[in-house]
Amino acid sequence: ICIYNIFIFWRYKLHCCFVDLKYRFHRLQIHKEAIRVTDLIENALKEMKPVFQINKTTVQFVPPENEYIVNADKNHLQLMLFNIWENAIKHNEVPVSIKITVERMHHILTIKTADDGKGVSKIDDSIKYRGLGLEYINTIMEDHKGALAISKNEPKGLTVSLNFPINE
Repeated sequence: ICIYNIFIFWRYKLHCCFVDLKYRFHRLQIHKEAIRVTDLIENALKEMKPVFQINKTTVQFVPPENEYIVNADKNHLQLMLFNIWENAIKHNEVPVSIKITVERMHHILTIKTADDGKGVSKIDDSIKYRGLGLEYINTIMEDHKGALAISKNEPKGLTVSLNFPINE
């Protein structure tokens, strides 16, 4: 009975922490500035290099032909990329390959990360709220008036896209 009571206590405490975190997500400070997307991605990749090496992850970044600037919070954008890349690593038993691209279509700039891992069996809107990391990304993208998109990467794996509006 004592172990059961301890379990109930910690389950309640953990639940309270998650509720508190969800509340704080909606109060995050956003400090937007003009960011050179290629520079930000290259710096983030440099910081993640030890993680990629330890996990035998191969990474390919295809810089865009044109330099794009997005009005975004640099720290949050970098944390979102770290989260996406770490998810690709930790949700696969074998080393994965990650490909990062930047595309522009009309007034939308997309930073796309595709991996060749096991992917997920079903993709729907609820996937954006699986785990605190994806919920954090979804919240930050909404604060940037952008969108998080998750799709299957053919023939296998997952593609996560951060879609930012471009104001000209």
